[in-house]
Amino acid sequence: IGIMKSLKVITLMLIGRFLAAISLFTFVLLQFTIYGQRGNCKETTNQNAIKYYQEAIGKPAFKIKEALGLLDKAIQLQTDYVDAYYKYGELCYSQVVKTPFDTNYISRIDNYYNLAEKNFLQVVKYCPSFNFYASHYFLGEFYYHIREFDKSKIYLEVYIEHNSESSANYNEA
Repeated sequence: IGIMKSLKVITLMLIGRFLAAISLFTFVLLQFTIYGQRGNCKETTNQNAIKYYQEAIGKPAFKIKEALGLLDKAIQLQTDYVDAYYKYGELCYSQVVKTPFDTNYISRIDNYYNLAEKNFLQVVKYCPSFNFYASHYFLGEFYYHIREFDKSKIYLEVYIEHNSESSANYNEA
């Protein structure tokens, strides 16, 4: 069943790959200008968790495994650290978009999708408004690509409700 789900994801990715790349690029671009938009989120107070997070976001893209390991440490130290969950999900989602379409990479893509989903769900759990409800957008897009339209609709409606028509992914949502 896992392989069938993976094949389904791969097939549907062909259709949405270009849109996902544009969406990711837009979100990454916006991160530099609006990342401080935390919503109504609890600030992280654990200095060691902050240190691991800062070290992780300073890693170059080709050291993603190291970055994810540091984010895991930050999350272990402060289990409601939404910044770390969001960054973890974002890094995993970016790997899905960058991974070449090839059946040899099905398990890798499936793994990164599952990790992105898990971490974006944690952001929604601890602080739904973080980064302008961006986790809702990513989850809605993910569920859309795997044809779980009811779930997709729930997350995309929340994203649309809290973002104006001028926001980056409003029209795609």
